[in-house]
Amino acid sequence: SDGRAYGSLHIKILVGLVLGAVAGGICQAALGADNEGLLWFVKNLAQPAGKLFLNMIFMVVVPLLFSALVLGVAEIGDAARIGRIGMRSLLLTVLLSGTAVGIGLLAVNTVQPGNKISAPERERIVKLYAKKDEAAKNVQQSQEAKSAADSIVELVPRNPLQSAVEAMAGGLLPFMVFALIFGIAIASLPAETVAGLKSVFEGLFAVSQKIIEFAMKLAPIGVFGLVFATAATLGWSALQALGSYALLVLAALAFHQFVVYSLALRYIAKRKPLEFFHSIRTVMLTAFATASSNATLPTALRTAEEEVGLPRNISSFVLTVGATANQNGTALFEGITILFLA
Repeated sequence: SDGRAYGSLHIKILVGLVLGAVAGGICQAALGADNEGLLWFVKNLAQPAGKLFLNMIFMVVVPLLFSALVLGVAEIGDAARIGRIGMRSLLLTVLLSGTAVGIGLLAVNTVQPGNKISAPERERIVKLYAKKDEAAKNVQQSQEAKSAADSIVELVPRNPLQSAVEAMAGGLLPFMVFALIFGIAIASLPAETVAGLKSVFEGLFAVSQKIIEFAMKLAPIGVFGLVFATAATLGWSALQALGSYALLVLAALAFHQFVVYSLALRYIAKRKPLEFFHSIRTVMLTAFATASSNATLPTALRTAEEEVGLPRNISSFVLTVGATANQNGTALFEGITILFLA
């Protein structure tokens, strides 16, 4: 019964997403973007509901990621096999991310959505989303950019606990490297020596999955709140102005997912694309609604094992690393967005 409930979750998330978009747009159109009642509802109800859902997922990402990655590497066992899987994953990441960037650049240079916004609407949108503090912080970070050698050195954390604390603010990759090294060390020791430790990580992984199960019960409400807040704040006028840009991003993302990935599934993975997309429908909707790889990772791990039928050791390794390293959608989206903003 849990499997059936989990399988029907995608319908509830879709309903929450559509209702949030429609309700937010109608309220903004009827009341106006500056209506005090609407602003109060967004600030005190819609946004907190969305943030509560995301926070419940984010709070368990670190223990889930660590236990999944350690167990995946430990169960793969042979360091040479880990290297082969890692190299294949890296090659596919480069191939698919490069294709995504190419699609994004071709699309934005062909359509040129930035030329379709009037000057007054452009100024309104810029004022609506201008965040001077964040801009200043980004400039400061770019000025403090480290050399390639320093970046490589910092992949191995001096203090893994600090990396865990800062996981959601840039410390995730060093923490994952620590988990990889930890898993390789477990795999290199006699089974009887590390049996108790592996049992602890299996328990941690199971508990993390159960917490995610609790969190996903809030998913329809959380998604409604997230999308309602965006639609009510942005409004129809901005959507009309940004319509060509938004549609271009969605069309390019859809092309990459349903054409490029279908070809990869058919000819590299030797799987039927339609069956695969049907089995990961909850993952796709969660990713679309949250726009976060880390928020989607727990659902992806569960779906990979229960719906797609992948071995846990392979999916744990590839998905956890891929959540940070293989962000095709981000690569495509940012390629379009940078030229659009310029």
